[in-house]
Amino acid sequence: MTTPTFLESLQTRRDDPILRSFSSTIRFELLEDGTVDPWSVTIADGRASVSRRRTKADCVARMDASRFDELARGEANAMTAFLRGEIRIEGDVAVLLAFARLFPAGPKTAGMTTMPNRGAR
Repeated sequence: MTTPTFLESLQTRRDDPILRSFSSTIRFELLEDGTVDPWSVTIADGRASVSRRRTKADCVARMDASRFDELARGEANAMTAFLRGEIRIEGDVAVLLAFARLFPAGPKTAGMTTMPNRGAR
C-alpha cells in the first residue's frame, strides 16, 4: 500500500473503534529528494479527514517518505521508528502513538532483532 492510498482510505473507515477513541490533528511531513510533502489528518467524532495542506496540528511527524510507505504496508513499527530517531516529532507524541494503531499490523518482529536462546540444547 502506498502513502496516498493508506491516508485516503482513512476517510472511508466508518464505525472504527480506533477513530472513536481520540480526536486530534497530526501532520506528516514526508521528505523525499529534498522536498517536504505535507499530509494533514484530522480525526474527530469518529471520522478522519485528510488534506495535502500544511495545517496547524497537535503533532507534526517528520520522516522519509519511504519510511511512511513501510508503516502504511505494515512492514515497520511507528514506535520503533520513533525510538530509533527515524521519526522526528514536534508537539504531542501521544498523538503519534494513538495514530500508530491505524497502521496495518505487520509481523511481531518487524524492525526488531531477536536474541538466540543460548539455554536451548
